[in-house]
Amino acid sequence: MLSAASVVEWQVIVHFCVCGQLPVEAISIVYHLYEKLSRISGFTMLEMRPGCERCDKDLAPDSVDVYICSFECTWCASCAIDSMQGICPNCGGGLRRRPPRAAHLLEQFPGSTTRVFKPVQS
Repeated sequence: MLSAASVVEWQVIVHFCVCGQLPVEAISIVYHLYEKLSRISGFTMLEMRPGCERCDKDLAPDSVDVYICSFECTWCASCAIDSMQGICPNCGGGLRRRPPRAAHLLEQFPGSTTRVFKPVQS
């Protein structure tokens, strides 16, 4: 298990990586370290799921019109706001905007390709 200090150090490294303050060559090294640490500690990044669970609309990892709950159920803005009034139908938790993945990191840290689709039953 990682100590609290190790987790903070790791978060600082990821912050510099995401903000573009590390050289591009360092990003792949950080990614490999991240993979190893995530297996050991359970520390993970957002999946960035590719579609709305309600209407199956495509949602890019760098989109700002995506909402998630704390379990990362993923919804387009139209479904989240208009149809579900900001409440996740799966867990009852609130929905918040998903932060977009920085464009310069999409190649090294792509979004998920696994779709979760639960169409509305009439």
